[in-house]
Amino acid sequence: MLYQEVNRFRFHQLFKEYGREENFSQEGLDALYDFLEDSFETLEIDIIAICCDFNEYQNLEEFYTDYDEEDFSTMDDIEAMTIVIPVNNEGFIIQAF
Repeated sequence: MLYQEVNRFRFHQLFKEYGREENFSQEGLDALYDFLEDSFETLEIDIIAICCDFNEYQNLEEFYTDYDEEDFSTMDDIEAMTIVIPVNNEGFIIQAF
């Protein structure tokens, strides 16, 4: 089996090659790259699986289009359920559940 080290630039490039560049913002891809790099010593990159497993939201209002506000009224409620990766002041990525 061959392994390739993937840097931040190559990570962004892989999303473009798979036609998934719209799944995450540039800042979101940077945050996701940092999270994956910090969380795993080695990782087999599967762009499609990443797109299925993680969702980016610009703010809580956008999050509420997919999840019930009554169940997740605060970021603490979301963090109690899943992984939350901050992207910018209001944006975040979650591991889908």
